[in-house]
Amino acid sequence: TNSYGFRAVRLLAPAPTISCGARTPLAQGGTANVTVSGTGLFNTAPGIDACRIAASASVGGAGVSVTGVTVDSPTQATIALSATAGAAIGARTLSFRNPDNQETTANGCVT
Repeated sequence: TNSYGFRAVRLLAPAPTISCGARTPLAQGGTANVTVSGTGLFNTAPGIDACRIAASASVGGAGVSVTGVTVDSPTQATIALSATAGAAIGARTLSFRNPDNQETTANGCVT
C-alpha cells in the first residue's frame, strides 16, 4: 500500500534498410532526385509542432548536399540532391536516417 513506481521504455522499430536500382547521375551544378527502396522507412506526422524530428539523409563527399527527404511509403523514399559546380566526380554513398536515429547506408546510388 502507498507505494508507486515509474518505468520509462524506449521502443525502437527495426533498423531501416535501403538499396538503389540504377545509379542516379548528378551533374556538377545540377539537381537530381534519388529513389531508394528498402524496409522500415518512416517519417513523423506532418501536423506535429516545431519539436518534430524528421527523417533525414546525407551524401558522402564534398560538394553534394541533400535538399529534401520524402518518405513515400514504408518501402520507398525520395531524396532530393544538389551539387555545386566544383563537386568531385565519382560514385557517392547515400545514408538515410529515421526519426528514431537509426541509420542505413547504400553505396554507389549517386554518381
